[in-house]
Amino acid sequence: MLDQLHLENLICIDIETVPAWPDFATMPEELKELYLKKSIRLKQEGETEEEQYFNHAGIYAEFGKVICIVLGIFRKEKDGYVFRIKTIAGDDERPVLVEFSDLLGKH
Repeated sequence: MLDQLHLENLICIDIETVPAWPDFATMPEELKELYLKKSIRLKQEGETEEEQYFNHAGIYAEFGKVICIVLGIFRKEKDGYVFRIKTIAGDDERPVLVEFSDLLGKH
């Protein structure tokens, strides 16, 4: 199956997320109860609210943010394939997503 794969048609994407606020205490009060309710199924035994937030908030769109997107493509050259990587990263999610969108040619 993999021998039929054309590497030049493959794109690899990795997206990294983190909690949107530095810690649970700085999350807006109106969101804390919602977060605790939504994330209860992920809570580990003995985990504090702060640990729960740090460990799991990044996976929820409402409580996390994208800080890094890495794209990789294979380019065929005379001696074989070269793997090219593009990284888009930053603390502010919006510019990261806008640059990613621009790279894909979507507006």
